[in-house]
Amino acid sequence: MGKPIKAVFFDMDDTLVLTGEADARAYSDVMKLATQLHEQVDAKKLIKAWRERFLKAPWDVNHKVDVDEWRTGLWLSALNSQGIEDAEMAKKLQEKFRTARLEHFVLEKGVKDMIQELRQQGLKAVVITNGHPEIQRGKLERLQAASFFDGILVGGEEIAAGGDEKPAASIFLKACQLAQCLPSEAVHIGDSLAADVQGGINAGLAATIWVNKFGHPPPAGAPVPSHIVSHVTQLPGVLKAICR
Repeated sequence: MGKPIKAVFFDMDDTLVLTGEADARAYSDVMKLATQLHEQVDAKKLIKAWRERFLKAPWDVNHKVDVDEWRTGLWLSALNSQGIEDAEMAKKLQEKFRTARLEHFVLEKGVKDMIQELRQQGLKAVVITNGHPEIQRGKLERLQAASFFDGILVGGEEIAAGGDEKPAASIFLKACQLAQCLPSEAVHIGDSLAADVQGGINAGLAATIWVNKFGHPPPAGAPVPSHIVSHVTQLPGVLKAICR
């Protein structure tokens, strides 16, 4: 029989929630608003230009500029690429993106019930998510995550406190402290090989579980997960296999 598992650590974005789908729906809402605000705007090009800027720098790395202000600046720059100088429009687009994104940010079907069932079985459940504290906390509040998780760790908060985010072992070891377990008594599940799987390996967890939604083969040289699932709700079956 395998060693008993006492805790499960969860990634959030594109593991518990299909963040990419929430983003896509938010972009659709922004496109509609953009065409209402300016009849000559090319909404598709606007989104493309904004995403290019967003992917390069989603927030001020020095944390001196408010996230909304920073992203409003990205919208203004994207508008400028079409010769549109409208700071008020940029502000409205950012407000729509922020609110629509959270509106569409919902747990995958069956996730909450699964977590509650695992906790009823005596397992601790902790979220470990990378990202800007303000953004990630907003998402967690939207999910009411504090009501059904035993602990929450945000990478950006760990960095601000002198620590580090995934894949550093430190954030996983802190999760072990929250769950009152040894690394060998915990597993981590997430969609990122680089952050989630490598992080779990770095911390010496009992197992790493990769959520591979589309069945893509892992890139050459990528860290190797202990188990692969297509959906996070397959986790209970994996846990049974680990504990046999």
